[in-house]
Amino acid sequence: MTKSKKRFNLKRQIFYIFLSLSVSILILSFKGQLLEDSLRNFYRKDICYCDTLRPHEFVDSLGIPIVDFYSIAGFHIGKQRNPVSVCFQADEYFQNNESEKFNNCVNWIIDNSTLADSARFVNYNYDWLYGMKKPWKSAMAQGLAIKILTQAYEHTKDTTYLSIINEFINSFYLPVDSGGITYLINDSTFWYEEYSHINGENPMILNGMMFCLDGLYYNYEKTKNLRSLELFNSGINALELNLRKYDNGNLSFYDIQKNISTEYYHKIHVRFLKKFYEITENNALKEYYEKWKLYEPENYLIDKIKNINKTFVFLLIGFSLLIYFVIWLIFRMFLKKKITY
Repeated sequence: MTKSKKRFNLKRQIFYIFLSLSVSILILSFKGQLLEDSLRNFYRKDICYCDTLRPHEFVDSLGIPIVDFYSIAGFHIGKQRNPVSVCFQADEYFQNNESEKFNNCVNWIIDNSTLADSARFVNYNYDWLYGMKKPWKSAMAQGLAIKILTQAYEHTKDTTYLSIINEFINSFYLPVDSGGITYLINDSTFWYEEYSHINGENPMILNGMMFCLDGLYYNYEKTKNLRSLELFNSGINALELNLRKYDNGNLSFYDIQKNISTEYYHKIHVRFLKKFYEITENNALKEYYEKWKLYEPENYLIDKIKNINKTFVFLLIGFSLLIYFVIWLIFRMFLKKKITY
């Protein structure tokens, strides 16, 4: 082979590589996050049965959710009943008028709650992150349970639900260090902890606090229970006091440990800030709503250049090799035809 022909082949190979990389980058710019999520979920479900983006949720024959958490942070959790998932599913049934499945979820919440000293809790019976050891408690689950039981009262007008709701409300006056779910900052300022355990890390999860407040206010709206309103207002005071700690200048922080929220959780924060401002006309809530709603998601490629991971590298190399082969095949066929003619 002559030197000129070798140089031509080298230039052609460089062109193939450049073109395949360019096309790969273009594809990932628009579809990168979708492809990464799909690849990770495939890897988890069909290959390693291990850590990934999100757990897999399904319902049993009664319509009650079961969540397969697989393994998280190095330890196996597997299939569990998650009280928050049961409440979310019950709310969906309520909105869709699926009465039987809704009632099954309500009964599960009641049957799996415990009453001690007039306070009712629905506990978590598996270990979790943030130092949670079973059984642990969740203010988010407590608030959502109150919302679901309020819906059950709306649907049936059975005052038994009001009595059970009051037992759940009693739980909000028990501090975390006494086995409860509340940080009693002062007489009118309460923070409700999503991941609550005496020996836990006390992470003060922002979205969990907000879902809890939403459940309390829903109960006040529908039943005019003044204790729910009092707890809601005390929570709003704590929210106003602590919001600055979650301000990252971009995506809000997920918890007090300054773990950054995903875009999914950031949007939840923004949505609730808007809703709570409309209820309370609290200007501090409006200030952070106006600020956080302006967040624009970063381009997938820019984000991955800053925070590179194995999945992105695999996608970039995999697409580049595939496209390189396609380009090589097309040019080879083209050159053959040219020689033939």
